[in-house]
Amino acid sequence: MLFFSSNPIIAAPLKDEKAPSPATTLSDRASVKNEQIGDPELGVLRLQEQQLQSPPDEPIAHLLGQVGYFQGTNIFSAVDAIDDGLFSTNLTFAIAPKLGSKTSLFTAIDGGLVRYREHDRADYNKLRLRAILRQKLTPRMFGEVGWNNQYLFDAKTGDRFLNEHALRLALQRQDKITNKLWLNSVYEFRLGFAEPDTRSRAINSLSTELAYYISPRLQLSLEYLLALSNFTQRDRDDTYHLILGSIIYAVSRGSQISFQSGVSFGNSSDPNIGFDNSFFSVNYTFDIGNW
Repeated sequence: MLFFSSNPIIAAPLKDEKAPSPATTLSDRASVKNEQIGDPELGVLRLQEQQLQSPPDEPIAHLLGQVGYFQGTNIFSAVDAIDDGLFSTNLTFAIAPKLGSKTSLFTAIDGGLVRYREHDRADYNKLRLRAILRQKLTPRMFGEVGWNNQYLFDAKTGDRFLNEHALRLALQRQDKITNKLWLNSVYEFRLGFAEPDTRSRAINSLSTELAYYISPRLQLSLEYLLALSNFTQRDRDDTYHLILGSIIYAVSRGSQISFQSGVSFGNSSDPNIGFDNSFFSVNYTFDIGNW
């Protein structure tokens, strides 16, 4: 299953350009990234991770909230597909200072609740720590080095069932096609070390996105993502494809709503895993405070 557990702030064109940008006040301090592929068997696929970056004289600390709903035809990525929906809430405290004209730092702690509409035995809570260093390499390209530590807990018993540390390297590029149409590309390598170790894996992913800026508040996008996963402590390899359409609207200076729909497919060497899925989601993201 695919679940958008992040707070997907709109990705603006690079600051050097004069193209319109939805939710200017939000995107001035944000760029959307495919941070990690997540864990489909747990009912989670994080597609877009916010990375706040404050301009000079802007607050560098941000407290954000997110609420969302996801519906999928194969919510647990199983051969025997299960149709279900889930609700999520998330709270993020982020500090995003600029370290120089081309370098910025992003650190965050976030926690959330995930509740299934029907399969409540799978409900869980989550906690995550993140640190990302971002470097501008060329006028259109950025590099990132990051680390995150994620914990997942059973909602009923409180028992922890996943503890994962992950190292991440990424290259991002933005290309202007017209004043309103942009092509965004991301390559990422992610190496995860988990308890239990059967969840440890290496992931190579490549995504391309066409983003069309209809107005300063409204963006349409179409994205394709390919992810290759190799589980390092057991005999399993996955190939995963995602096609995703998004509508993102800035409701106000500090809030936005996004609608996303798409399909996924692929294959796994584990005969119990199936990635065929169609889904939709709606998420509302809002600023609680800035310092």
